Amino acid sequence: MLLKRYFDFRGRASRTEYWLFVIGALAAFIVARLIDDATGYGSAISDSRGYVRSTVGPFVAIVTFGLLIPAFTVAVRRLHDTDRRGWWILAPLLPPVVILPLMQLFEWMGFVLIGLAFAVGTLINLVFLLLPGTPGPNRFGSAPGPAGLRA
Repeated sequence: MLLKRYFDFRGRASRTEYWLFVIGALAAFIVARLIDDATGYGSAISDSRGYVRSTVGPFVAIVTFGLLIPAFTVAVRRLHDTDRRGWWILAPLLPPVVILPLMQLFEWMGFVLIGLAFAVGTLINLVFLLLPGTPGPNRFGSAPGPAGLRA
């Protein structure tokens, strides 16, 4: 069920469907990280300067690439359920793209502005994903769930 609509950007996804996907993906990442750690691929490594960095093992990489597209599709369908276009998923990226050309003027302050803009765009998306869907059909289709019932 988790990956039933892997490439499907059409239609709507209920809050339950979206958050079950998020919980399932988080569980998959935890299991993959544990497997990487158990096999020695996900260990922390110290370099010659004493910096510790964590490596991404092959299992975490497989889970990441395997869930990348469905994460976007379920988020777009969730936005459709709130009667918003799927392009809103790119809201966190728009302000940094606008600010990047102005980085020469702002110098170090540009990084702060980009971070704040990214945070605001992410917060906007989070609010949209938490909002209840529109009752009944909307321009993206009927309400998700069995026979159009809300989950």
